Amino acid sequence: MDQILLPVAGQPLQNASKFLTGFAETHQIASELTQSLLIIADELISNTIKYGEAEELRLTLDLGSEKQLTLIYSDDGNPFNPLAADLPDLDTPVEDRDIGGLGLMMVQSMTETQEYERTDDLNVLVLTLRID
Repeated sequence: MDQILLPVAGQPLQNASKFLTGFAETHQIASELTQSLLIIADELISNTIKYGEAEELRLTLDLGSEKQLTLIYSDDGNPFNPLAADLPDLDTPVEDRDIGGLGLMMVQSMTETQEYERTDDLNVLVLTLRID
């Protein structure tokens, strides 16, 4: 299990990217999966910085089996369950749709499973990705 603590006051996006690409290289993870990890982390970190008022973020990666990678994302920001957020109605024309939600929809579509809990004043999101 590998993890990194990312202070918001630092460069969390750049540091997360270095951490994720280093993990992928070390564990010989396919470039497609690495790109998914980078997109997911970017979306979660960006939303947390913009809306969550967090001071610290944490990324944890675990290769529990040959077929599955677990990404645990936690932050000390405002309580927010991204899995309970309203997803956009893609059947509604873009000009009539509310802004937001597409990134969370993308994160859900890129992962096999998603779980959220609020514990010890932390938002904790556990995502699993299939390794092909």
